[in-house]
Amino acid sequence: MFIRGVVSATNQLCHSHESTLIRDIYQVRQSLTAEPESQMKRSKLCQFGLFVLLLLSLFGCGGAGGSLAGVFNLFITDDASATYQGVWVKLYKAELQGDGGKSVVLFDSPEGVTVNLRQLNDGASKFLLLAPGTVPDGTYNKVQFEINKTVNLVAAGSGIASTAQFPAALDNPAGNSLLTANLSPNIVMPGANKVVIDFDLKHWDVVNGIITPVLKHHDGTGLEDGSRHERFEYNGTIGPISGTAPTLSFDFALKTGGNIHVTTDETTDIVGQGDNAGPTAGRPAEILGIFDPITNSVKANIIHYISAGEASDLAKAAGKPSNINSEAGSFDLAPKYTKGFAPKGDKVSITTDSNTVFKGKHGVTLSQGDFFAALSAAGDHASIDLDGTYNDGSNTLAAKDVHIENDAEFADAKAYGQTSNPTTDGFTFDLAIAHSDGLTGAGSSIKIQLTPDADIKGPHGVVTTKEQFFSLLAEKARTVGIRGSFNADTQTLLAAHIEYVVDQTVNITAKGSTSNPNNQTGEFDFLVTQASGIDLSHSTPIHLTVNANATFTGPNGEALNYDTFFNLLIAGSQKLNITGAVTLPGGAISITGITVQASDVIQPDARGATSTPNSDAGSFVLTLSEHHGFNPAEGPMNVLLAEGAVLKGPQGISINRGQLFSYLTEHSRTAKVTGSYSDGIFTATKVELIFNQ
Repeated sequence: MFIRGVVSATNQLCHSHESTLIRDIYQVRQSLTAEPESQMKRSKLCQFGLFVLLLLSLFGCGGAGGSLAGVFNLFITDDASATYQGVWVKLYKAELQGDGGKSVVLFDSPEGVTVNLRQLNDGASKFLLLAPGTVPDGTYNKVQFEINKTVNLVAAGSGIASTAQFPAALDNPAGNSLLTANLSPNIVMPGANKVVIDFDLKHWDVVNGIITPVLKHHDGTGLEDGSRHERFEYNGTIGPISGTAPTLSFDFALKTGGNIHVTTDETTDIVGQGDNAGPTAGRPAEILGIFDPITNSVKANIIHYISAGEASDLAKAAGKPSNINSEAGSFDLAPKYTKGFAPKGDKVSITTDSNTVFKGKHGVTLSQGDFFAALSAAGDHASIDLDGTYNDGSNTLAAKDVHIENDAEFADAKAYGQTSNPTTDGFTFDLAIAHSDGLTGAGSSIKIQLTPDADIKGPHGVVTTKEQFFSLLAEKARTVGIRGSFNADTQTLLAAHIEYVVDQTVNITAKGSTSNPNNQTGEFDFLVTQASGIDLSHSTPIHLTVNANATFTGPNGEALNYDTFFNLLIAGSQKLNITGAVTLPGGAISITGITVQASDVIQPDARGATSTPNSDAGSFVLTLSEHHGFNPAEGPMNVLLAEGAVLKGPQGISINRGQLFSYLTEHSRTAKVTGSYSDGIFTATKVELIFNQ
């Protein structure tokens, strides 16, 4: 295992990688003459009906600015052992020690936190953020862990469990073991940005039940790769919250010492104790999440509120289930993390009974039947976190609370429309599709089948049971947005997420350029460059029709009539400022005013799909879908970043060069570039990543 500390003064980016929220899928693409499409807002953490706040959030992502300057992050990992598939240790304390007797406690857990070190290497190092701490100025030459003397081992291949102990020479007065790694070279604060120590498992010797551990300095290769970080549970208190739900951020004061910065998005699951509120400042919670080295924060997968009367001595575990037996109400769990016990073997037997509380998405209580149906349906995508009472002799945990998370719940099929023919026999209804995405081969009407643990939001975003939702459908046809997986053969959408849509009128403004004017019908195409109140950020023009009551204003503030306005459009493309209103979802844009902007030089721009990113050269390739103001050569175009180029990420957030190329390296992105073109090279003064709508 190795440990790495990172000192960073990075400003926090509200890092919502290519949002998969239903709200982003159903952004309104309005047309006054074409059949309007609709927007649906997907949010786990806020009231569903607040469309205006949602749409305004597209122009700035709130955040606590959670810079971790002065914070030292302590990671653990290992160098793989071929002998063991499990090496479970209980960690009590971690200290950074320095010259002159300096000692800085980074991690302190009196009850201990149990970790399987062996899981932190799958052929290459994987990392777990154990805890941060503030490190004073000075020179530091070692890291010391206080660890339970006994280690639980699971043999590779056979899965046979055994125990071993660290030698007595490492004992401290409490009877635990002190494992120390020397730092060479020493680190100096301020100035050091990382330190890495490797608990080199493949060189650990176990002779007659005694372990001789090996620790060495390591270069930390791979730590900056976010995919190499493991989920871990952090216990503490939520601090002041910033942002617009579901994209929130806050500092989290750890019970073990230090603070971490936490971010949430539409995939974050809230598991409350008797309530399903979003994050609330001052509340104690357990957060299961993954460290993001780009934002220097923890992305929360699950936030579990801790109630005042909740037992703190329960054993906890999180991992993958197998050997599911719905009749017996049992399954096995291959734990990634435990608290309060170290499993004897590679799996723990989980039992449930009539007193077990079963929970699905958002912490909604499920019946035992629905829970096990959801568990079976999720298959390899199921993740479980639970607590209960552990029996050391039988390696069995009797579950008090069990929560299921489906790693694949954000499927690609989405539909929006009107309901009909609801039936509680199987919980199905029909949907007349007004808009869809990912439903190849779907007809105009499809069948909706709820998953056993379907996440349902009723009016105003209130979490709703299946029974409550179907009582709404029985009253009259409803407008709903749905997300799940589609079977073209049966014309059935298996719905994991359903949201009831509430109409609301929103005022909008938009800027852009015109094409294809028709003064006979009052129509023209409009390519939007900026919008407020509604998402019109598409790479193709929208089709608009002028209302009879619309007012027209010229570039110098003069009033224009209908004919003069269209004569300008016919003479050439014009830049316009448009004001109006739209009823969401499903309404058409009602234009109230149009102002023609003063003519100016149009700077060349282009949009397309990215490839071949080169962070060192500051370049990438763009396969063009459209361009303006220049004539490119045939084929993909080379883009080179200009010195001081403006870079924009998700929701228009300013990003730096490293973050840009991190996005481009993950996979191809849609990007807009603005700048100049010469000899086959486009020099970009501005790059905007256009995230899929």
